[in-house]
Amino acid sequence: MLSKPTIVKMFDEQAKAFAEFSQESFQWHHMEKGIYDKYLSDNFLNNSEILDIGSGAGRIMKYLNQRGVLEENITGVDVSSEMVKIAKNRLPGATFANQDIAHLDLSNKNFSLVTSHMVFEFLDNDQLHKTLKQAYDHMAENGTLMYTTTHPNKMASGDYANYKDKQFWIDTSAPWEGGISTFHRPTNDFINATIKAGFHIDRIIEIGFDLSAKEESALKVAKYLKYGPMRLMVMARKLTKVKKPSARAVLYT
Repeated sequence: MLSKPTIVKMFDEQAKAFAEFSQESFQWHHMEKGIYDKYLSDNFLNNSEILDIGSGAGRIMKYLNQRGVLEENITGVDVSSEMVKIAKNRLPGATFANQDIAHLDLSNKNFSLVTSHMVFEFLDNDQLHKTLKQAYDHMAENGTLMYTTTHPNKMASGDYANYKDKQFWIDTSAPWEGGISTFHRPTNDFINATIKAGFHIDRIIEIGFDLSAKEESALKVAKYLKYGPMRLMVMARKLTKVKKPSARAVLYT
């Protein structure tokens, strides 16, 4: 298990390098950002109160602000105080909490959108289940959860024998600097954990590089093609519960 002190130390030490990397990341510009552009419409973002879980240096928060969401409507939570400092400098009008995302304690429990980008691979099973439950508990009815993680097939290096029904920690080098530890679990574990937390899954998206990536760096794209999809995105909702006057059953609409 990657304990809280370990993950705090890891990201406190790497905060500056990560912050510099995240803004210019090849994967962000040619794979991840386009999916957010596609599935987060302007109408959806208007007047939304948004919680970013594991907000890091504020990449997703900054993206949302550039899409028109007011800083004061965005809250970021991260376990690393160094990451929070950097994010605060980037979005001084936003709200921040230096907390463990598996044990959130926020006064606002009415967020219409909860995001989490490239965070869940740093959580073991217990932490993942608790974090998803916290997301559910801090969300308004009919609110949306949108999270992205490294695709399990990529983490297993495209080796199906390592992918199927297996869970294990992986020590690897970070794309910015230093070493990181990530937890591999198959895709169905993400899906089942999301459902167990109470969510209704609307969409599962497997993400690869867009066409512009090859134009910028054919070598980088070729390096990753053997892994298949690189990212997994899950979009889910906290459904409104409606009680029928003449029945005990709860109807989900």
